[in-house]
Amino acid sequence: MSHSVDRSVADDILGEPRTYTSRDVAAATDVPIHRARRFWRALGFANVDESEVEFTASDINALPILTSLVADETVSEPQVVHFTRLLGRAMSRLAASHVELHYEPPDQRDNPDHDKSAQARRHTTRVSHDLEWLFSYAWRRHLRAALNRLNAHHDGTSPTTLGVGFADMVGFTELSNRTSETELTHIIERFEGRSADTITAHGGTIIKLLGDGILFSAADTDILAEVATELIATFDNDRDIPAVRIGLTYGPVICHLGDVFGPTVNLASRLTSLAEPATILTTQQLATELGVEADYALRPAGTHTLRGIGPTRVMRLTKQHT
Repeated sequence: MSHSVDRSVADDILGEPRTYTSRDVAAATDVPIHRARRFWRALGFANVDESEVEFTASDINALPILTSLVADETVSEPQVVHFTRLLGRAMSRLAASHVELHYEPPDQRDNPDHDKSAQARRHTTRVSHDLEWLFSYAWRRHLRAALNRLNAHHDGTSPTTLGVGFADMVGFTELSNRTSETELTHIIERFEGRSADTITAHGGTIIKLLGDGILFSAADTDILAEVATELIATFDNDRDIPAVRIGLTYGPVICHLGDVFGPTVNLASRLTSLAEPATILTTQQLATELGVEADYALRPAGTHTLRGIGPTRVMRLTKQHT
């Protein structure tokens, strides 16, 4: 609930006038104010004084949707709050990215009289309706994909077997010390964009973007190996990014709310740190799962003592050239 934007502009963005206080919303929804605030904080909204008129009819509609998930025992309240927090973070990042993209249009960067903030407000107001439709469209497509990936025997807490890969941009610290902020932003965007395109195009799933790294997964080891080798090829001789290095593992992981955890994930990270530029390192287990797949070559890369894991037999994976 920001006070830095002109009230009329804020109402245009919200699509409706602010006519209620937090107490009004709580009373209209029969939700105690302390519980309502728990959800608002989870969404990323700052506390406002109880006398301030900062809420709309949509706020009254939103609270019952959240509390109804608990009331019909679909999920517990802590789970709903956690999901709400994830939603708030995602929307906050999308909103910030959208405003930044239109804060300084390319054709106005050298114009000292250009009102950047006004430009961003005008554009945001103009396209907000279309973006709402796109959010819903993307949500439904990703929801379908998530259901397709769901293991029928996976209850959300027990380990499931999955291939995990971690790709890391080589020399990022040195790069960040010798490039400007604008150049570094461009490099990160290029790395994330090209990596994400490659991973999804070849059937992998992006778990998280980490600026100079990206965590991905695949249910099939052949897909995992293909994604990794294509990532190496994608950044081969890239004009901006020196190289990437990748660690691949296959084994039990904990899948929780779109993220993955456990020793298998930790091992992928350790292998990445060990890898040379433009190199893929993996384990004997993944090598065994791949079997004698003709598309790939696996060569011993020694036994290394990995921090927190211990002695590990490491293999180097490359794509066969036919």
